[in-house]
Amino acid sequence: MPTEISTEVMAKSINIVDIIATSILFFFVILICVALIVSIRKLSKDQKKKAQNSMNVERKLDKIIALLEKKEIDK
Repeated sequence: MPTEISTEVMAKSINIVDIIATSILFFFVILICVALIVSIRKLSKDQKKKAQNSMNVERKLDKIIALLEKKEIDK
């Protein structure tokens, strides 16, 4: 005679599996959100650095142009 599993035990095991699966899914959703936030912040910081570097290059070019103009005037 095969041993029959009561419906209560079966229902409890299914509920535990459902809870675990839901928890894992919830964890992955949170993980994806955190990854997106970190990526956006990193891109923002990189963009700010590029803007700052661009401003520094423009200042240096302006200084070079001023020196060249001064040299032309002194001739």
